[in-house]
Amino acid sequence: MVRLSLGLAYLGSGQPREALAEFEPLARTLEKAPDYHLARAQALLTLGRGDEALSAADVARRLAPENPRP
Repeated sequence: MVRLSLGLAYLGSGQPREALAEFEPLARTLEKAPDYHLARAQALLTLGRGDEALSAADVARRLAPENPRP
């Protein structure tokens, strides 16, 4: 997934708005991918959108309850 990789690169370079712009079109394709939701949560949190970030992190936790990251 090129868009996901680009979004992660944006996120890693401190550009959460650009990262989110890459992540959003992937919502349907990656709806069952916990890492997608975690990356989205990180971008949202960095943008000060805490409630949305918490919701995205909760989705990741529900998708992968055994994963300690969410």
